[in-house]
Amino acid sequence: MLILIKLVKIHFIGLLFRLTLNPLNQIMKFFPLIYRRLLYIMAILLFLIVTGLTLSYALGYRYDFDSGNVKKVGFLTIAGNPETVQVFINGQERASKLPGEIRNLLPGEYLVEIKKAGYQMWSKKLTVEESMVTAVKSVQLVLNEQKIESILETAASKNPVLSNDSRLAAWINKDSGVPVVEIYDFQQLSINNINLDSLKLPINVSAVIDGEIISWSPDNNWLLLKITGQNNRFYLALNSQNLTASYLITNFEGKFIWDTETAGQLFLLNQKKLFQQNKTGSSPILKQADFYDINNFAAANYGLSLIGEAGQTSVLWHWQNTKTESQIIFTGSGKLEFCPFDSDQLCLYNPADKKSMLLVNNILIPLGENIKQSSTAPTGDKILLLGTNELYLLTHSLADKNTPVWNKKLLTRYSNPILRAFWHFSANQIIFLLPNEIKMIETDFLDQPLQFSLGSNLELNAADQIVFSRNKKDPYFYFFEFKANKLHLSKITWQ
Repeated sequence: MLILIKLVKIHFIGLLFRLTLNPLNQIMKFFPLIYRRLLYIMAILLFLIVTGLTLSYALGYRYDFDSGNVKKVGFLTIAGNPETVQVFINGQERASKLPGEIRNLLPGEYLVEIKKAGYQMWSKKLTVEESMVTAVKSVQLVLNEQKIESILETAASKNPVLSNDSRLAAWINKDSGVPVVEIYDFQQLSINNINLDSLKLPINVSAVIDGEIISWSPDNNWLLLKITGQNNRFYLALNSQNLTASYLITNFEGKFIWDTETAGQLFLLNQKKLFQQNKTGSSPILKQADFYDINNFAAANYGLSLIGEAGQTSVLWHWQNTKTESQIIFTGSGKLEFCPFDSDQLCLYNPADKKSMLLVNNILIPLGENIKQSSTAPTGDKILLLGTNELYLLTHSLADKNTPVWNKKLLTRYSNPILRAFWHFSANQIIFLLPNEIKMIETDFLDQPLQFSLGSNLELNAADQIVFSRNKKDPYFYFFEFKANKLHLSKITWQ
C-alpha cells in the first residue's frame, strides 16, 4: 500500500513539472535558435554577476555613493562600563551593550556617542579604515552626580601612608596623648589600633612629642615609624600582622629604605656608608662603592641604586639585587640627585638644569623640566608625568626588536595647578586633583582625550589621596582629605 502511494506521488509531481515547463517550451519554439542561445547566455551572465556581487558583499566590499567607488568596509569595537548603554553612530542607534561590535562601516569619520540615563555622555569622532578594526578599549561612563559618603573622621598628626598594594592605609593618632597607630583595611572595611604603650618599648611613650609613618615594607607587613621624643629620636620597625616591634634604632642621622628581597630588613645610609640593618644589628655592604662618597640611595622593585661622588664626578650604581655585581649606569660631571618627587621608577635629577630622567630597563629617558610626579600604569606600558599645570603621557614603541623609543605626549593643561594624579586600575584613565575638583581623563589618542568630572566644589591639596576599591566591579573609590590635623575618609560613587 505504501509503495502504491509513493508511485502516485511521483507520478503527480512529474505531471506538474511537465505542465509548468510545457508552456515555456511552447513559447521558446517561436524563437529562432540564435535568440534562444542569447537568452541562455544572458541567464549565465546574470548568474555570474549575482554570484560575484554576493561574494564581494561577503568579503566586505560596499559601494560608496558619496565617492562613487567600491570600498572595503571596516569595523568598530567598543568595550567598557556600564554594560547596558545606547551606542549611536552618526545619530543612529547601532548597539545596546558593551562590549559591542559595529560591522560594515565604510571608511571615513564617524561621530560615536554612548549614552545612558543619569550618566555623562561619551562622544568622540573616530576614523574607520578599510579592512581595519578601530578598537575603543575602555569606555568609562561617569554619573552626572556623584554620591559622597563619609566613612570616618579621626585625629592624625600626618597624612596617611598607603601600602604598596593600596589595600592598607596607616597614620598616627595622638589625640589621647599616647601615640596610636591606626591601620585602615580597605578590603575588610575595618580599622585596627596599635597603642605604642602596649608594645613595652624601652622608651617613655608619654614623652613622645610627635610620630610619623615613614613607609611600608615591600611585602606590606612592616611599618617604619619615626618617633620624636623630648631629647631623642627613634626609628621603629613595626609588624602590622602580629602587632609587635621587631627592633629599635635610636638617634640615627641618615636615611632608611626597605630591603626589597628580605622581609623586615632595612638599608641605612649613615656617614656616606651603606649598612644593612636586621634584628641582630647592622653590617656594611656593597664594597664596590667604598672608594666614593655615597650621597643618596633608593630601592624599589627596580633594585638598589646608589649615587656617589668623587670630586666633581657623579656616578650611579645599580644592583638588580644585593647578591649581583653592580652596574655603572651613569658617569658625568656635576651633581646628580634622585628626583625630589614621587616616582615608582628610578628617577634622576640634575639640579643645575632642573631636568629629570627615568631609568627604565637600563635606559635613561629624559623627562624635561618641572616634573613633580611620575607613575607607571598597572599594565607597565605607559607612564604618567605630572608637571605644574600639565599632564603628560609617556609611551613607547619598538624602533627595532630590542630598543624601545619613548614618546612624550601632552594629555591636558590647566591654568590652575594640578595637585596629584593617579592611575585607574584599567590603565586607560587617569584621575587627577585640581584645587576644587576631581577629574578623570582618558589616555587614548583616537580623538582628543575626553575628560569627566568626578566631584566638584571641593577644597583639595597635594596631600589628598585616592584609593580605588580592590574589587574592580565596585562603582566607587575612596578619598582621603587631611585638614587641620583631622583626617577625613570618604567613599565616592562615580559610575
